[in-house]
Order: sequence, then structure tokens, then C-alpha cells
Amino acid sequence: MPLPRELAHIGERTSAVERRVKAFELRKQGQSYRAIGQVLGVSHAQAQRDVVEELDRLNALTRAHAEDYRRLQLERLEDLLAAVWPAAIDGDIAAQGAVLRIIERQSRLLGLDAPARIDIEQRIRIAAAELGLDPDEAVAEASAILREAKPV
Repeated sequence: MPLPRELAHIGERTSAVERRVKAFELRKQGQSYRAIGQVLGVSHAQAQRDVVEELDRLNALTRAHAEDYRRLQLERLEDLLAAVWPAAIDGDIAAQGAVLRIIERQSRLLGLDAPARIDIEQRIRIAAAELGLDPDEAVAEASAILREAKPV
């Protein structure tokens, strides 16, 4: 009895997954894509795609694991904060220090302390357009001013 149509490609997918894992293992061992392709009976381009796909899969797992760990740490910090908060509010200096350290750690985990990137070129373009100036000329002039500025 033949397999149903929706199950017919399971063997092909399994062999593709196995090939991708084997290609990745061979690449970790220092093999070239051409050598990997020869070993696996595929082109070097397919060997490269297999390695990249496996790397992407592993990176996705790592990102998911890191996010799970970040959430767990944040929950732990929330529990600690709830435990010391009453004492801190009542004036306990040590508890207040603990609260501040917990809040600082939460901020770091959430990326709240990361420096903000400012796109100054875009701001110059917007300001120039609002003033009826040519945005490209305004950016070029600002760049020239910065190049001429002496470091302090």
C-alpha cells in the first residue's frame, strides 16, 4: 500500500536533514564546500546552503534559549524586588541599596541602559527640508564642518 501523498516526502526531508547535519559536521572539521559536496554527493553550492541552513537553525535555537533564560532571570529579579521592597520603603538603607542593584540589573537585561543611536544625517535632512534647503547640500556642508573641526 503506497504512502499518502502528504507523507510521501518524509524520507526525502529526513535525508535532507541528515545531509545538512553531516555537512555542518564536515565544515566544523575544516572541510571545504567542494569536499563536503563530494562526500555527500551534492554540488558545492548545495553543501554551502546546507551548512548555512544548519547554522541558521542552531542560531535560532541559541536565541530562543537566551530569551528563555532572560525571562527566567527577570522573574527571579521580580521576586527579589518584591521581597526587599517593603524594607526599602520603611527606610532600611541596605534594602534600598539592594533595590537599586536589582533595578539596575533589570535595566541591563532589558537593554534599557544601551546607548541610543542618533541618525544625525537624517536629522540634518529633515531640518534642511523644513527650512527649504537642499538636504544633500546641508549634509555635505555639515560633514565638511565636522572634518574641519579640531579634536578638543
